Amino acid sequence: MKSLPNEAIIREVKKRTFSVSSAEKLLFINKYGEVIDIKYVSL
Repeated sequence: MKSLPNEAIIREVKKRTFSVSSAEKLLFINKYGEVIDIKYVSL
């Protein structure tokens, strides 16, 4: 994972995230400490 670019990691996480319906919110913290909102479902 160290040599992969952030875009590739985010793309793979997004692919797998939407199959998990029980998660309401998912935050991804990249290598640089930036917080990226992957999934947010308002109920």
